[in-house]
Amino acid sequence: MAVPRTRLLSALPVASYHLRNMISLLSGSTWAQQLCKAEKALLESADLSGVSCTTADTPITFKGQAQSIHSVYMACDHTVSTVHPEAPMVLMHGFGQGAASWWRCLPGLARGHASQGPVFALDWLGVGLSSRPDWTPGECPKAAEEWFVESLEKWRKKQGIERMHLVAHSLSAFGAVGYAEKYPERLETLVLASPAGVPRLRIPGQISSSAASDTLAIAFDRKDAWPERLFFALTARIWEAGISPHAIVRAAGEAIGKGVFIDTYVMRRFNETVPSRALYAEYMYRTFLGPVSAERALFSFLLPGNLAKAPLCERIMRLDPTLPLAFIYGESDLMDIHGALELKAAIDSKKRLEKEACGRNVSVSKIENCTHQIFMEQPEVFNSIVLGFCKLRK
Repeated sequence: MAVPRTRLLSALPVASYHLRNMISLLSGSTWAQQLCKAEKALLESADLSGVSCTTADTPITFKGQAQSIHSVYMACDHTVSTVHPEAPMVLMHGFGQGAASWWRCLPGLARGHASQGPVFALDWLGVGLSSRPDWTPGECPKAAEEWFVESLEKWRKKQGIERMHLVAHSLSAFGAVGYAEKYPERLETLVLASPAGVPRLRIPGQISSSAASDTLAIAFDRKDAWPERLFFALTARIWEAGISPHAIVRAAGEAIGKGVFIDTYVMRRFNETVPSRALYAEYMYRTFLGPVSAERALFSFLLPGNLAKAPLCERIMRLDPTLPLAFIYGESDLMDIHGALELKAAIDSKKRLEKEACGRNVSVSKIENCTHQIFMEQPEVFNSIVLGFCKLRK
């Protein structure tokens, strides 16, 4: 009896993981040990003067199972002993990233936010050095969203944090908005950095893989960007089979997965003004390895081409009107800024019509000379916007 092609494709990530794990065991190190080493090297490459940087694995009970959330903690040296900070800042990474992906902006945020508390950067549950329970979210965005919302809330309780400033990048916008809906009393401000899923779905009907390839290629329109276009076109065309970019990189092995896909992507995407590119490429590659878990949420939230199955625009409109909200995009961002601009116009119009003296504070910023990874490409500008916004609620 012939095995369906989609079933064979779906088995690739698991088979690749087990093969790689056997090789790692023979070499004397596991994927987690290699990722720990890469994370440490990347964080130590940042300017840590005047700040303390530690990592921790916070135990939680999630869906009846013992799990842990990995975090990077950074604070000014003179605030390390703070027991009950006023409102720490919590950073949630985007798809294919991890807690250390914020390495360029973490020290500056810690220094600038010292009066309110430390800064935490988290690995999603199921990503990086957090626990990676076997999980199949299915096609429903709400079920996938609950995974991120409730695991974040479990972590917050364990940390004893009463209120926090939440900064979410890219795909984390779904979890952040869901968290703001369910636990608004726990948030001081919400910052959505290059958020996925904000605009309404403008293309009716089924989204094809070829259309997805065209959409993804917009960010890589240079003539010499063929490796990026090839990588994302390949990713889009096997989207429907449920094969993530992680699976492609795992299956390709280190020579191609890292040496061709990840290294080439990082070196071409970020110019010489981004230091430690080689360390970041190593870290990014190591986050792609390990057991398959939360990466599957990509297909729950998005259609091919970064189009949201359930756009966030209407839900954002209904958030607690006292919650300050900021959107930050790159000048050549993969995500569409127009959805945020339309939201701000609608909220401002509503305030005028209802003659609200102090309705929702919404800001939309665009950072020049950068693309989607705004906090890596322009960390000083990014930090200035985030810190200035957070101080509005101080």
